[in-house]
Amino acid sequence: TKDWTYGKFLRSRQLLILYGSETGTAEQVAERVAREALRRHYSPRVLDMNAVDSVHHLLGDLPPVLASGAQFPFSKDITYASPTIGCEESVIRSYIRRLIDEDGGEKPNDFKDQNLETNIRISMEIERDEDNTGANLSNGDKQSREEKMEDMLNSSRFLEVFCRKLPPLAVVFIAATTGQGDDPDNMKEFFKMLWSHRQNRTLLSGTKFAVIGLGDSSYQKFNYSAKRLNNLLTLLGANSAVKIGLADDQHDLGPDFVVDSWLEHFWLKMGELYPSPEGLTPIANNVLPPPRYKVTFLSNNGGKNVVTETHLPQSDSAINQFVFDPTKEVTSSNICPSMITKLERVTSSDHFQDVRLVEFDVSNILRKHKPGDVLMIQPQNTDADVKEFLDLIGIDGGKMMEINSSDLKMAVKEIAPCVLEQPCTMYQCAKKYFDIMSVPKRYFFELLSFFATDEDVKERFQEFASAEGQQDLYDYCNRPKRSIVEVLADFPDVTKSVPFEYFFDLIPMLKPRAYSIASSAAMYPGKAQILMAVVNYKTNLKRPRLGVCSNWLKTLNVGDFVNVWIKQGTLKFPTIENSIPNHTGLSHNTRDANNTTEPVLDTDSSVPPVIMIGPGTGCAPFRSYIQEQISLNLTNSPPVLFFGCRNNDKDHFFKEEWQNQSARNQLELYTAFSRDQDDKIYVQHRIRENWRRLWDLIDRRKALIFFAGNAKRVPIDVHEALTFVCESGLGNQNEAALYMKK
Repeated sequence: TKDWTYGKFLRSRQLLILYGSETGTAEQVAERVAREALRRHYSPRVLDMNAVDSVHHLLGDLPPVLASGAQFPFSKDITYASPTIGCEESVIRSYIRRLIDEDGGEKPNDFKDQNLETNIRISMEIERDEDNTGANLSNGDKQSREEKMEDMLNSSRFLEVFCRKLPPLAVVFIAATTGQGDDPDNMKEFFKMLWSHRQNRTLLSGTKFAVIGLGDSSYQKFNYSAKRLNNLLTLLGANSAVKIGLADDQHDLGPDFVVDSWLEHFWLKMGELYPSPEGLTPIANNVLPPPRYKVTFLSNNGGKNVVTETHLPQSDSAINQFVFDPTKEVTSSNICPSMITKLERVTSSDHFQDVRLVEFDVSNILRKHKPGDVLMIQPQNTDADVKEFLDLIGIDGGKMMEINSSDLKMAVKEIAPCVLEQPCTMYQCAKKYFDIMSVPKRYFFELLSFFATDEDVKERFQEFASAEGQQDLYDYCNRPKRSIVEVLADFPDVTKSVPFEYFFDLIPMLKPRAYSIASSAAMYPGKAQILMAVVNYKTNLKRPRLGVCSNWLKTLNVGDFVNVWIKQGTLKFPTIENSIPNHTGLSHNTRDANNTTEPVLDTDSSVPPVIMIGPGTGCAPFRSYIQEQISLNLTNSPPVLFFGCRNNDKDHFFKEEWQNQSARNQLELYTAFSRDQDDKIYVQHRIRENWRRLWDLIDRRKALIFFAGNAKRVPIDVHEALTFVCESGLGNQNEAALYMKK
């Protein structure tokens, strides 16, 4: 690790990397930026945008002058040294001495470290003693004072914390977009904070920044979150180092197609702005980076020795050892163990797709879900997949271990105890933490190449990791959806040579899965139901592709516990509370600073008509809304539902329920069964057939329209069908196009 160790003064070359994402992709890009930053002798700091320290690191915490430089955002009278290479250790030492020597002004004793505060206070007392006694101090006392001062200044912990109080050289923002242009959860509060200071156009003056967006071009508001953030940073006075990058998940090569070229341009610009210190060149690509985590295997008595081959019971008894606090809000760090109370198949036994209605007991969760909310489930790998992985790496599943961050000076997120408790067995780690069935990314092969002894294999891995080899990687991994376990099985010699702690760099963490809640809390108190399609499909590989979460849930039984939490979804259905009486004109949505959507409705005393288009399992959130309206007796204007599936008698979910509601005028139902006749009929055909009814609801009664379902071709077809409705109603194609845009 000697090559990855940098001098104390290099901590002043801080690069702040802030990410916002719910899928983990942004976090992976952030780690990639951090690795390259270390290679180029920057000091990276990786945080999600809502982290407590994110704002402090963005702005910097120290008000006095270090040298000439950028103006500190919160002070008009004090200038700052932007921590370039000119801010070397000698400058920092001189500054700290001056802080300690001065009676007035802010002292650096606000560091949240008791030892640091003690060292600083001792040094301040020594300085005062010398001032008070002058020549009366013996040479020995003066030497003692200097020694203590030097000890403090030589403390790597002190300099590390001190330099993190400095504003960073530059800030890299990695922002994903969710739903209808919404910010991910771990970005909302950060954006809201910046938005609240939008009147201060010099807040971020002197700050260099770069934004890379992760989006999906099949959604209407492509990379909306990253674009908004980029504009706001510019508004607040920050200077863009490079043009915003907009990565697209729909590209054959994935977001890396844009990320690669963007990062190359970014590092070139950083090299121009902040050249490497004299005598230092970037660490070579063929130098193995140290692992992010260090793993200590434990003996049976808890001693930190390599364990003997004990075969502890490979059960899942420790799955819910994490203590859930029912008095606090349920979040990703306070997950609720929820009992399965129903698990039934809702498609016929001879239908190709297995769809389950799964019900969970959520009575211990304080916040009651609303229509449009989602249930977050922390998945686990199946026992069969875990056994295969452990056999491949050749480590006994009963081994006990502790996992801690490595000594590398790069922020690494600690493993949350609600995901994996410490200590744990190898079996528990493989079952609950490693996403062994995911498709490997480029860095997987880059890191794996260090452990390949066969030159042909090493060269193949390096090709997969290069920008030029992305088509080959796509053909080998992405196209057939080849999993990490299968890749490890393809190269058994390499797999057995990988030190275990490096598997935490090779394999990502299992991410939570989001399912739209398909039931109403008013109709089913204390319960939350989801409509889950068990993912099982074929590629050109012999082994079928299986969805991790759905196939794991399929193996469970009523009475088993699953770790869940509830979060607000992107669909915001209208209610009487957020209606605006006597509003005239076309209904539309407004967004506040937090990018949340609140419908503005045209209504007198009741909720306006709602048209819902939900083919397949996309109908789940709409069932929740229908049940809510019925339970609250708000059916003067029954919801309109367009539902589509293959066959009326095979995958018509909730058939009897919806037919009964329709008979009682609680629901206006239109169905499309694509395989029950020679000509395929989809929801877009039913929309066109019933254009007069829909136009009346849309134009005269200002109905709101919601769609949920497959994100590929279906939204385009539905949009075209709705455009046809407007054209037929208005009688003018240009007016219809303008109407649709509004």
